[in-house]
Amino acid sequence: MIEEKAKELGLELYVPTFENDLKLFKWWMELQNSADFERIFTSLDRPLSKFMQTFEPPCILVFTCNDSDEINHAIWFTPFADTPTASFVGYWAHKSIRSSRHAYAVTKFVYDAAFQIFKTLVGITKHENLLRIHRKLGYNIVGQIPHFMEDEDAWVVYLTKENFKNSKFYQMEK
Repeated sequence: MIEEKAKELGLELYVPTFENDLKLFKWWMELQNSADFERIFTSLDRPLSKFMQTFEPPCILVFTCNDSDEINHAIWFTPFADTPTASFVGYWAHKSIRSSRHAYAVTKFVYDAAFQIFKTLVGITKHENLLRIHRKLGYNIVGQIPHFMEDEDAWVVYLTKENFKNSKFYQMEK
């Protein structure tokens, strides 16, 4: 049933293949051209080789593509080596779909699936304005760390299954 729903949503699991690596390359280009790269990644991840390494196992990357077979929604999980019940999470959606019903359905489905594997999801953002979205998803804000990411302040957030299920986001009907 979970595979059927994933297929219905157009979700793909990243496996290193020529076709998928080409999709990652095109996504990397989109991130460079849209200035979204700085919103999600650090300058250390800017070289294409480092970007591609980010998504190698044990990272779990799931994504959807647009009609041109380009990634337009990506969510990835990198488990903490010494704490297999927790994972770092990263999220990106193309600006054209960020508030769409489909993005909502994909996000809800992927987070529900992630909580079948992990008990806690951890995120880091250097953009204070994104904390509103994190709170809507049910994330708790741990705090602000000065000069944490490339000499910019960053906020550490975490999410549990219980907080996600009780969030405004989860309760929304789209």
